[in-house]
Amino acid sequence: PIYAGEHFEAVRLVNQVLKKPTISTEHCSNFVKGTIDESAENYAKEMIEDLNCGDIAICDWNMLLDTKGGPYHNRTKRVKTVEGAIAYEQTDRGCFAPILLDPETKQIDKTSIFYYIGHITKFAHKGAKVVATTKFSDKIYTVAFKNPDNSYVAVILNTSDEELQVNLRVDNTCSGFEIEPHSIMTILL
Repeated sequence: PIYAGEHFEAVRLVNQVLKKPTISTEHCSNFVKGTIDESAENYAKEMIEDLNCGDIAICDWNMLLDTKGGPYHNRTKRVKTVEGAIAYEQTDRGCFAPILLDPETKQIDKTSIFYYIGHITKFAHKGAKVVATTKFSDKIYTVAFKNPDNSYVAVILNTSDEELQVNLRVDNTCSGFEIEPHSIMTILL
């Protein structure tokens, strides 16, 4: 298992050297990283890159949380010894999650993270294989799958503030289109 984070070369190295499948564990989005939409974009980027580097599965350990990012484990004052210092666990924030539950109203909200995950997982069927893709910009992230029925799925993520031109080529057929700023799209072939 590999923890979530931008260490994609490590995932690739484990796959190449050890020739073992990897699974990214403990994917989540911390409140500290910005808005829920920014977290969704970062979450998708990590999934795409981990899959391109050889991950065969990704585990989110916080699929459903309350609106404050909990429940928490032991959120009382804790003493930690780090070079003689005392530290306290933060209790005012937790993590974003694909699904949030308001504990008072019992209202369930599917967040943008939920829908970004769907772009990457909904059309890649059991037994799908990641196929090679290339990109022209560090603002674009892409992953593609070949399904057992020989259909293809391409997912494209634009992390920039501008609309970008994308050219999709499969075999001898090329199609051009634009992708909106800070958006994700799935193309079925």
